[in-house]
Amino acid sequence: MGRTAIIYFSILLTIFFIALSWFDVVFGSWDHDSGYFLLTSFLINQGHEAFIEFPLQYPPLMLIINSWILKMGVPHDIAIIWIPLFWIYSNGFLTFITSFRINKNVQISLFLMILFTFISIENGGNHVTLEHGIIFFSLLSYNIYLSKESIKNKYLFFFLYGLSVLSIAMVKQVGILLLPYFLFIVLDRNFFLNKKESLKKISCFVFGAFTALYITFHSFKANVNQIYSQLFHRIANYLADSPSNQTFLLSELLRSPYTVSLFASTLILAYFFISSQNLKLIKKMEILMLIGLVFGYAFARTIRNYPHYTLNSWFPILILFALFFQFEGTKNRKFLFTLFFLLTVGSVGTLVTRWNTSYKFSEINSFFLPSAKFIRESTTPDQPILQLGEEPVIEFLSYRRPQRMDIEWAWKYSKFSDDGNPTVVINNYNRIEEVREKELVLSTSGYKVIFEHHLGKIEQPNRVLKFWIKK
Repeated sequence: MGRTAIIYFSILLTIFFIALSWFDVVFGSWDHDSGYFLLTSFLINQGHEAFIEFPLQYPPLMLIINSWILKMGVPHDIAIIWIPLFWIYSNGFLTFITSFRINKNVQISLFLMILFTFISIENGGNHVTLEHGIIFFSLLSYNIYLSKESIKNKYLFFFLYGLSVLSIAMVKQVGILLLPYFLFIVLDRNFFLNKKESLKKISCFVFGAFTALYITFHSFKANVNQIYSQLFHRIANYLADSPSNQTFLLSELLRSPYTVSLFASTLILAYFFISSQNLKLIKKMEILMLIGLVFGYAFARTIRNYPHYTLNSWFPILILFALFFQFEGTKNRKFLFTLFFLLTVGSVGTLVTRWNTSYKFSEINSFFLPSAKFIRESTTPDQPILQLGEEPVIEFLSYRRPQRMDIEWAWKYSKFSDDGNPTVVINNYNRIEEVREKELVLSTSGYKVIFEHHLGKIEQPNRVLKFWIKK
């Protein structure tokens, strides 16, 4: 392929990546986690104290970064689209840069960028999920590692490396699983030849790690015990209450053949890679660690079966593919093209299927924005909202704080505290009986409906929102 053809091809694939990601964010299925993370970023931006006024079960680094974006004055109806796109576009372009720096091949790197787009679409990556933060700081850390020789000051290198590596765990606790890999690749056999020099470098790495801790937690007034209790005890209880899903592989094959195919292809590729006679033992050990990370993150879904957890596997998958084509050269390029074609066909098939379900309308534009607009116009900024549902994005879009600052989504609404605040009731799909219970409580407590909004056909809506006020 000539230089001109490569340029046009690159532009076409980049436009495809940008457009497809935007389409999926705007029209893709909504996940209430996104509303939760956006709302907590809004509350942090408003000066409310995390860990004290409302709990957090994950480290807040990504929430803090999102709050910085909100602090710039970005309207919430724009932020709901552009904050997830910020993370998706950042990770897509970092995917391209990382691959290109490893194998120096534009076409392969662009294909891997598109593969990231597909795995994001297939696994709920169209919302503000913390997995995007893990991918971002993993790729950032690896690019710092690739700059090891170009950063002349080695102490600065280890400081930046420690800062970026620990930032992965400051997004979500499972990011700590990547720490052994990043230590393994940077501590080569020459590292310990000079013990005094090695100690200085390790000290810089630790200082960088503590800097990541400081950036994440320094602005919060909560003490160490409060933070530790919520980040460890709370998440442990959350996981203990999660139903196990030992048969997720079968359900995954039915849900997303693309994702299962990508994992199978990664395993096959890794087998051929590690069987190569040209690889040194140290590189084979690295490949084994990457395989362990791919399937370690994948099988974590037996604990909590959320598709977006699969995104954690993208970093080791990318590095395996990029290293494979660095060592094997162009002779196996047909393998990638064939794989890309098959996965593209599978993903396009999924997109067509989704068009007949979730892509027929945009939940953001058709449901959340109109509902939030009415609430914003019908309440004052200092009025808290009691939401009897699972969509905190309503409070985020209407610039209102929740009555319950702990942001818990209990379904036994007959026990909620009646403070007379405007109340939002959302019917999520099959919650009909629970909705009837809440509405009975409200109607017998002196509330009336002043606004009702449907997503989908009135006789068979996907979502129903009713806005109640005290008579």
